[in-house]
Amino acid sequence: MTINQRIKDLIKSKGMTQKAFAGSIGMAPESLSRILAGGKVSENVITAIVKLYNVNREWLETGSDELFNSTNKPNPPEMITNELKKHQTEIDDIKSRLRIIGRDMEHMYDMLNVITETVNRLSEMVEKKRTSA
Repeated sequence: MTINQRIKDLIKSKGMTQKAFAGSIGMAPESLSRILAGGKVSENVITAIVKLYNVNREWLETGSDELFNSTNKPNPPEMITNELKKHQTEIDDIKSRLRIIGRDMEHMYDMLNVITETVNRLSEMVEKKRTSA
């Protein structure tokens, strides 16, 4: 099996489209199509695949060893998800505070409308007294 076929297998194992995979490693879909059709695979492409998908370089280049590195290092989306989970309490607290601020602002807006209406009525009353005097 060639490196080209192993890249195809990797894409399939990730359940990705060729276009999405190409974008994830910073390459045009047309360039990936040429590779998958048997074209040369550059060192930059190999490095991007190895780093982004935690692929074993030896497997990618030669087919020996395991597909993924055994370090169980999560890929970037998993890392972001894990970090968000660590801070979920703080995130929930911020959301709660924002909801309270939103309700307070609605209440202040309503109060300002009442004050504006009261000032307008008082102004009309003062104007009537002035014109009738």
